[in-house]
Amino acid sequence: MFLTTVNLAKAKSKTILVQMVSAAGTGYFFNTKRNRLRDKLVLRKHDPFGKSRVRTTMTHKYSLKQNPYNPGYLFLVWLHLFKRQQAG
Repeated sequence: MFLTTVNLAKAKSKTILVQMVSAAGTGYFFNTKRNRLRDKLVLRKHDPFGKSRVRTTMTHKYSLKQNPYNPGYLFLVWLHLFKRQQAG
């Protein structure tokens, strides 16, 4: 009997966590799950800030548990602040 190493790929989850952002620009968002193989998710949902039903579009949910010293994380924080400054 020979002992061999078998490379097994890690299994990926079938669902991913995404953030749905209101198209009205009120800043309302909620998190939901979607199937990994599905196209981008677009829903019509009630926006409590705008008090109407608006279209919500999907953005990826980034984990806040990332290392704050990670350059990629710092870029995401900078990008978020830059977009907020451009909007207001």
